[in-house]
Amino acid sequence: MAGFLEVEKEQSSSSDEEEAQGLIEPQKVSGAPRLEALDATRWIASISIVLSHVIDCVPGDKPPLVEHLKVWGGKWTQFFFMLSGFVLSYVEMTRPESKQFALSTADYVKRRLSTVYPTYIFAIVITVFAEHRDLLDWLTLPLHLLLLQGWFPLVYQSVPEGRAPDAAIWIPGAGRWCATSWFLSVLLLYWIILPPIAKRVHRLSLTGTLGLLLLCWAFSLVFVALPWLRQVAGVGFGDATTYTCFQFAWPGYVHVFVAGIAAARLFILTCISGEGFVSSAPILFQYGCVLGYGLYVALVLWGPVLANETNYGTYMVAHNGGLIPIMLLIICGAALGKDPLARYALATPLFVVLGRISYGSRERIACNVFLGLTCLQPNGSEECIACNVLRESPS
Repeated sequence: MAGFLEVEKEQSSSSDEEEAQGLIEPQKVSGAPRLEALDATRWIASISIVLSHVIDCVPGDKPPLVEHLKVWGGKWTQFFFMLSGFVLSYVEMTRPESKQFALSTADYVKRRLSTVYPTYIFAIVITVFAEHRDLLDWLTLPLHLLLLQGWFPLVYQSVPEGRAPDAAIWIPGAGRWCATSWFLSVLLLYWIILPPIAKRVHRLSLTGTLGLLLLCWAFSLVFVALPWLRQVAGVGFGDATTYTCFQFAWPGYVHVFVAGIAAARLFILTCISGEGFVSSAPILFQYGCVLGYGLYVALVLWGPVLANETNYGTYMVAHNGGLIPIMLLIICGAALGKDPLARYALATPLFVVLGRISYGSRERIACNVFLGLTCLQPNGSEECIACNVLRESPS
């Protein structure tokens, strides 16, 4: 039937493995609808982030539109956290009641890491040979091997080559071995807390679910106070620690992940009945992709250029949850599949394949290896490894 996605009737061992990896193919014994169009939204977010990094690594002035693409493309990091919360919660919430959240925390995390972790270790091995390693690298390696680097605000001091010692800068340390590995580390912590949170969210009413989503979005506004907090922390170590804590560690995105869990509950309450989608789904979700991507394009064309150095508070609001409403429209619109963009573009075989190729954690690790090897300055300076280095502000 047009507008509905095919329901998977049986769960093979291979599909169970894909579900364990977090792939957006919840093929389940309960007969919950498949959400294939979501794969393409992941690919679009991945490409936007990669493009933002590439633009940032190109020296010189850039046309206004290119600058806008760099700024707003980098805001899609939060999308992966919200999407992960949505997909994993959807998988559990749509199981038969007796099978919901049946795994222990250890087994649940083990399934999530079963194929991602070997790829991550492979990326670590590559960087061992690609870059010179100092004592600090080897001291922090255990944290990276255990995926704990995003649980703590690691920072280190570096003197760029050819500069005086007083020109030292403080740099986030969560990516010393893999520039984007902090993302997987943070996601690991969120996987641990997901079952207990999702169990409670699953019992919320429609009003309670909407209230939770609004609360998560409103929480993003606290980042307006970060410039003040960094000033209180002081220039140098305190400033860098504050920056790292909210940009490269778990406190900066936990509300976005919870918003994804709430979005799954909202989607189930308003769009699913029995084993299929309801015909009276919210009109906002029936056109969610068109509206969500339309709003994003408007931001790219006419939105402000939020620079990390000059508009830090507003920058962090937009980067860490400010786009939750837009992401909610895109996720639920793609999941429902009735949206014209989802039906005639995102759900086509080409985009489905691209989406599966760009499975979040794998692609981010691969992109990290590429960026780590290519984004070094010609003089060998470490400044551009993460393409977004924190510099001390003038005293």
